[in-house]
Amino acid sequence: MNEETVENAPPKRGRRKKKLEPDSVPGYHDYRREMPRSPKDPEKPLKVEVVDDDPDVCKVLRIFFWTRGLAVVEAPNGTEGIAAAKKEQPDVVLLDIMMPDIDGFEVYRRLKAVPETMDIPVIFVSAKNDAASIEEGLAMGAEGYVTKPFDPASLLDRIIEVTAGEPAV
Repeated sequence: MNEETVENAPPKRGRRKKKLEPDSVPGYHDYRREMPRSPKDPEKPLKVEVVDDDPDVCKVLRIFFWTRGLAVVEAPNGTEGIAAAKKEQPDVVLLDIMMPDIDGFEVYRRLKAVPETMDIPVIFVSAKNDAASIEEGLAMGAEGYVTKPFDPASLLDRIIEVTAGEPAV
């Protein structure tokens, strides 16, 4: 082989991994680009408190929110949920209704009855999907009511709307 043939040879083709751009995937929203920030302090990430007695729900939400830059506080029951809300001052509380010690409706009443927590938005996240429960939760003044099973991405969108001051739907 002479030198001329080697120089004119096409470059070796290796397996190239095509970089997938988030904008090229329909329905994909890259929350890391615009990390949700606390309305109280824009230097800090949005803080979400999850009050649910189901450890699987807490784990799914913790991982989902954490990977999107949110701070997560968990409480396994209503009593601990109230205490955590007073101590941690989250930007929003996700509150289950059916819990062993105090139900979510009573937790909501207690949160709204004290100055430290009365301004924290609450979204009910519950398996109670009957119209009466949904109506009761929204009539109490909750910023939202999401039924289980739920899509975590849609729940995050709702959290962002609520903390940005958007009207409840």
